[in-house]
Amino acid sequence: MVPARALASFYFTYFAFIGVFTTYFALYLHQQGYSPAEIGILMSLLNAVRVVMPNVWAWLSDHTGAHMNIIRVTFALATVAFTALFMVQGFWWLFVVIVIMSA
Repeated sequence: MVPARALASFYFTYFAFIGVFTTYFALYLHQQGYSPAEIGILMSLLNAVRVVMPNVWAWLSDHTGAHMNIIRVTFALATVAFTALFMVQGFWWLFVVIVIMSA
């Protein structure tokens, strides 16, 4: 069983990141020279992926029984993908990184 404090701190960190990131990421994209249509597509990916992937992770977690390991691995992948946001250039690379980060 996961201690309540560890789970609470995970969710606090996750939702704090989402709140700060979604507020300023569109401005960052605009400053990088992306068009409004591209910014809209990239920003919508954040929510579109979060609609689908929790169901995939829940199914995988239930079938493997590795609940905490899945959370740890996905958290690590999201951290690496977030770092890659500032290294990639081009719409499609950013598209892929955002999908990985949001998943």
